[in-house]
Amino acid sequence: MSQPEPVGTFPKAASVYGAGDMGGNVWDWTDSWWDAGRSLRVVRGGSWLNQPIDLRCAFRIRRDPGVRYPYFGFRCARGFPA
Repeated sequence: MSQPEPVGTFPKAASVYGAGDMGGNVWDWTDSWWDAGRSLRVVRGGSWLNQPIDLRCAFRIRRDPGVRYPYFGFRCARGFPA
């Protein structure tokens, strides 16, 4: 059965920038709105329930921010100073 894996399980899957666990464990909520009405948020990355072709940080879907699923999560991130 598919399931989420602990952070760091796949160290060889890190990006060229060294970021790991960016796709395939849980969908990541973002701070971006999908629509001008601000009713749907962008969720990225795919989860353990998706096909491998969808497991990439560029893959995005829209969801109501009030919904909860076991395959949705978030990460705390900070942008680089300008």
